[in-house]
Amino acid sequence: MTRRISAVIAVILMIISLCSCEEAEKSEHSVYTDIFKIYNSLESYTAEGTMTVVSNLTRNSYAFKQYYAAPDKYRIDFDNMSYICAGGNVYMKSGGSAQTLENYIAGDKNYIFVTDFFNEYFKSEDASVTVSGAENGFTVLDAPSGGGNIYRAEQSMWIDNKTYLPIKIETRGADKEPVLTVEFGNFKLNEKIDESVFQMN
Repeated sequence: MTRRISAVIAVILMIISLCSCEEAEKSEHSVYTDIFKIYNSLESYTAEGTMTVVSNLTRNSYAFKQYYAAPDKYRIDFDNMSYICAGGNVYMKSGGSAQTLENYIAGDKNYIFVTDFFNEYFKSEDASVTVSGAENGFTVLDAPSGGGNIYRAEQSMWIDNKTYLPIKIETRGADKEPVLTVEFGNFKLNEKIDESVFQMN
């Protein structure tokens, strides 16, 4: 009789364990599905943060503010300089003057905007996702950067599972060492942005 009760308890515990795993998987799948929906139909965003650039000899950090409006308008402001991409052109504003960057090639990746990361992620066959603590943790999306640049070989984005807002983007070289880290704060999804933000003057 005791053996039979022990066997029943063991079966019950196994079922509970399987159900718990199934619920966790559903929850993780739900998080990823929500992230996909949000960023696949992103209309605009604004964000503040810090960009850290690492080379063999130096490590420099810069505060920034970013703007994006679909389908192809970007702007990033540093302390005394701004870069604007609109209408297939890139402009640099500094000290009250503005100029067009003639050597810019349309479609070049800058590795610092959320939308650039997702463009690579959604089209890559080698992309992956890891959900850490579906309810209170974060999701890490990994994708190759493309383009064959050994100093920009792969990227990862961390996303908060509660807010679905990006925490940071890390770009690594072929040696797996971080070369560019963009940490986000005050990120606002689908923010209404005045058209003048993307004008050169």
